[in-house]
Amino acid sequence: MQPAPHYLSMHVPRSWKHSRSTVRILSIDGGGIRGLIPALVLAHLRGRLDEHGKTAEFHELFNLMAGTSTGGLITIGLSTPKPDPEDQERFVNQTALSIDDIKEIYLEKGEVIFPRSTFRGLRRLGQVLHEKYSPEPIRDLMEELLGKATLKDSLCHLLVTSYDMAKGTVFLFKNRPERKDRHQEDPNFYLKDIALATSAAPTYFEPVRIQPIGHDGASMCLVDGGIFAANPAMCAYIEARKTFRSAKRFLILSLGTGIVTKRYPCREINTWGYLEWVNPARGAPLLSAMSTGQSECVNHQLRKLPGVEYFRIDGKLGEEHVQMDDASPANLAGLKAAAQRIIRENEDSIEQLCRKL
Repeated sequence: MQPAPHYLSMHVPRSWKHSRSTVRILSIDGGGIRGLIPALVLAHLRGRLDEHGKTAEFHELFNLMAGTSTGGLITIGLSTPKPDPEDQERFVNQTALSIDDIKEIYLEKGEVIFPRSTFRGLRRLGQVLHEKYSPEPIRDLMEELLGKATLKDSLCHLLVTSYDMAKGTVFLFKNRPERKDRHQEDPNFYLKDIALATSAAPTYFEPVRIQPIGHDGASMCLVDGGIFAANPAMCAYIEARKTFRSAKRFLILSLGTGIVTKRYPCREINTWGYLEWVNPARGAPLLSAMSTGQSECVNHQLRKLPGVEYFRIDGKLGEEHVQMDDASPANLAGLKAAAQRIIRENEDSIEQLCRKL
């Protein structure tokens, strides 16, 4: 077990100091390579905020950032501190990655994480029997990007989802600087391990075995939080309600990774067995329906809750984008075009957000 790194005492971001009458939350869905879409939306929002004279970083604009899977990777990236040039085990109060950096990682490193194969059909068939990809490329990438930074080093109140298969329970990684009475009770982890755990999608990557820093004993066996929170906005809202107890209003920006609604008439699915329902070549119909249904349920609930102003930015995608691991240049170009369309369709909401943040 490596010792926990030393780190600088953190300043309190401006967002933690302002009036608690309104709490601002950023939540980002899971969706594999389709995380490029919310990354592009945030990059556009960043430019619009600059035009409004609002230059604060995202971790300062939002009181809480939450993410599942690819959304977890984005929120971790936006809250990871930059190493001190003179001491790589210490950190300064600046983010190591900008949203433009994160956008470029999707575009340039997507095929490192999801390598293409001439025998793509055979790879999909093999996915029925074992995980589709080696974890080494994404592990190396997270090591390179996140280094020795820990959860408690993160520059904001952070919530990242995962699920512990060994215990059969939800596990939420939390950094809660607002709650000094309980902050010390939260276990600490390396951010690179959290990134691997939240994105360990079953059948794509093997489960991640990790322990809290400084703890001995049995490791947790963690997989992608998308199995219960494809849209983590409700998890974030509950966390904010527990933390900001005097808050009167909650402003939530919830970013999706595109909606691929593939329809299956009864005459087609009437004779399906288990393998057809989870067949990755068909887009894993059962898992896709569960993910879409869970997200739609969260959207409906948050729009109905009193005191919640819910901004949901998402849009429809064609069936050619159903595969969450298609990092081919053609698919990335299609996702970029889809993101620009989603931005145009949500221009009024983006303008409202710029005025409220």
